[in-house]
Amino acid sequence: MSATLQHEVIDYSIKETAAALRRALKAEFPGIKFSVRMARGTGYGWFDVDWTDGPTWKQVKPIIDTFQSYDYDHYHDVRVPREPVMLIGTDGLVVEHRYCGRGVVDQRDFSAEARAWAEANMPAEFEAMMAEKWPCIGHDLAITEFLAATDLTGVTL
Repeated sequence: MSATLQHEVIDYSIKETAAALRRALKAEFPGIKFSVRMARGTGYGWFDVDWTDGPTWKQVKPIIDTFQSYDYDHYHDVRVPREPVMLIGTDGLVVEHRYCGRGVVDQRDFSAEARAWAEANMPAEFEAMMAEKWPCIGHDLAITEFLAATDLTGVTL
């Protein structure tokens, strides 16, 4: 004899998924402006997420991933459905959230103020390590790599 788990299923449209993604990013990173746009035409179901300065890509990626309904299997060249997000509701029942994002293209930009801050604060050892690891790397790219690895959320620029 098997018991059936009582749970609620919420299916999100593309527009609702984009709105939920915006809310999640705003809740996790208050004060940082994220642009979440839905693609159209053949890119329908994809989102563009852009932000300037603020948190690193590694901090933002787990939140973005929650709202994707597929992963891409490069080995087999197919999309693989993701498991839905399961949460416990306020009434104690399990709520299954089925988001509708096919994929996300994310882009973190850096302001002129952030670049000036990095110029003044990048350790010389970091630039030396970058030059040793990649001899063709220039100073501007070292600045970009330093910024990419730096959480600028609490930094006064």
